[in-house]
Amino acid sequence: MKIIHFNQGQAGDLCINTVAARQYKECNPEDTIIMSVNKKYIDLLPLFYNHPHIDGFHVWDGYDIATTKDTEWLARNGKNIVLKTPMPQHTQNEWWKYYHQGHECCLMNGVNILHSQDFSCYLEKWFNVPKYNNTIAFAPFAGWYNQNNDKKLTQQKAQEIVNLLTKEGYSIIQIGGHNEPILANAIKYNTSYFDSMKNILGCELLITTDTWCSWYSSAYKFPTLGLYSNSYYTVSFIKNIQPINPNAIYLDANNVNNIPNELIIDKIKAMI
Repeated sequence: MKIIHFNQGQAGDLCINTVAARQYKECNPEDTIIMSVNKKYIDLLPLFYNHPHIDGFHVWDGYDIATTKDTEWLARNGKNIVLKTPMPQHTQNEWWKYYHQGHECCLMNGVNILHSQDFSCYLEKWFNVPKYNNTIAFAPFAGWYNQNNDKKLTQQKAQEIVNLLTKEGYSIIQIGGHNEPILANAIKYNTSYFDSMKNILGCELLITTDTWCSWYSSAYKFPTLGLYSNSYYTVSFIKNIQPINPNAIYLDANNVNNIPNELIIDKIKAMI
């Protein structure tokens, strides 16, 4: 049987799918998992190559609504497929009070959790990465499209952190979308998600807000300092939307800009 899974969602959702894939394969080792990816994120696909729990991929032409191309593909292949919706609904309101996000991904997709209780992400590092000595990757602008969100650093705050790090002798590679401002004294490459992740893995450390690369760095157990807002998930439950990464430290405040710069720098010094 072939299974089309799991959440299309945003870039981070695709990485969280690796949790559900592992849990499903533990219970159904003979089944084939075809992970569905929206064409918007097609350049993320190489990060999932050689994954032990994913057998193939299908790129959807449509997102919420199937296009003619999608329906024609389903007509040719549908009899061998158990199809899940592109983005299933959460199991309940305020799910984050009860489950880690990796656990919730399994439940949303009807995946039974019978064996491992491991809700960490996993990706295979099959590719070479550049080596950037004494360099830190920095993803400051989570949800840049929403100018008023409290998980995004202001440009001023992000610049202050860059200035402090360069004073300590570090070089900075800025990670983010093409439309985000470029910070002074930082290098910003307008690359694909795949190449951005390779650049991150070539650095000493990643500093990130609540954005896609926090999940992907966790899948490689890469040293990460995560800066999070707890205004929605609260202090008690913010841990349930933070990736499981043994080499990560997470700091949070009601607004990410309220995390003291001195604390950020102290944690960085302790990690490198």
